Amino acid sequence: MRFNFNTAFAALLGGVSLASTTHAEEGCLEVERGSLVSCVLARSLDVSIQSTEVDARRGRKLAAGGWLPSNPVLSFSVARRDPQGSGGAATNWYATLEQEVEIAGQQVLRAKAAGYEMRAEQHRLRAIRRDVAALAWQVYFEALATHEGLALARKLEHIQTQIAEVATARAQEGLNARVDADLAHAAMVKATQNRFDAERAKKLAVAWLHILYGREPWGPQMEIKGQLKPLDAATKIAQRPPHESVVSRPTVAALRDEERGFATRASALRRARVPNPTVSLYAQDDGFDEKVFGVGLSVPITLPSPVGKSFSGEAAEAESRSQQASLQAKSKQLSLKLELYRALTDYRTREQQVAAQSYGDTQRARRTFEAIAEEVRVGHMMPRDALNLQKGLTEFLLNDVSNRLLLALASVRLAHAAGMPLEKGVQ
Repeated sequence: MRFNFNTAFAALLGGVSLASTTHAEEGCLEVERGSLVSCVLARSLDVSIQSTEVDARRGRKLAAGGWLPSNPVLSFSVARRDPQGSGGAATNWYATLEQEVEIAGQQVLRAKAAGYEMRAEQHRLRAIRRDVAALAWQVYFEALATHEGLALARKLEHIQTQIAEVATARAQEGLNARVDADLAHAAMVKATQNRFDAERAKKLAVAWLHILYGREPWGPQMEIKGQLKPLDAATKIAQRPPHESVVSRPTVAALRDEERGFATRASALRRARVPNPTVSLYAQDDGFDEKVFGVGLSVPITLPSPVGKSFSGEAAEAESRSQQASLQAKSKQLSLKLELYRALTDYRTREQQVAAQSYGDTQRARRTFEAIAEEVRVGHMMPRDALNLQKGLTEFLLNDVSNRLLLALASVRLAHAAGMPLEKGVQ
């Protein structure tokens, strides 16, 4: 059994927050199926990063919701008039209040576009949470497999040690050839080396689970509970595959909202070519006891591009981005359909492989495996024959663990490809 280093490295790059065990929630003190996903999601840095992106988009939506395109401008000036060589000094003052007004409905479209952008990031947050949940299941199943692999390696080492001891004693008594004792000793050394590898694989698997749970990898090990069996949801999916589920996948929904957001922003930019008038109110005292009040209106002159600012380039860019998001959504749907087909085919194949190796066959193999040393000790089997039989049984039992692991991992991929909400604890 070998630990999947690609999965472990992906977990590290994906990022999980390291937190002190003293701050761990009561339900996350051990690894078990019921709380696995919720505990991992609570510590995922990827989820936290995307959550801040959603908050940023929410702030942009709030900023786009203002009624006025700009704040009013209040101006005030004062001057002292003192004609030279004569009396009649006076103080002049002048005050204006100006406000730009949108008349083409740009503000409504900008707010709508910002809303689509925020929804797209919310869909991406769902997708990331689902990806992290799938990764948690994968690491969890691999940890269970390494636990079984280690137990088998220890048992194999114990049996090989017994066979080597019997073979050595018989060789010394002249009951069998010395070469049998040498072969048995070499097999014992190999079994010990395999046990070292199995211990290493389990330590790495448990360390990655510690990282996913926000713990130090070298800290006290948490207890891992559960059985190496596939997700129940995968069995239901295999019976009735949801071929149209890819349409509602968060990644596709994010691209659709992104498409709408760019299209709406392009409409807002096209309307921005309509000039915004500025309404002004002013009051004046000219210093000769004359009060002047008035109203003004100014309208900017829109010049065609490239002489002036017409926003045609920005609108064309937004429209292209909208078309790009639409094409990306269609491409993503096709890739997700292929992913679902592959996951379904893989799951059914792994299911057949596990079914072909029945539970009864495995149990008989385990009993025979454990009886080999006793058969050698009582003289019913030669050490050389025992080594050959033990080798075949070891491969059979390791293949059983490997097939059940592959089926469990295939169930995770199938549930993920079918769009099951793994982030909500679906098993």
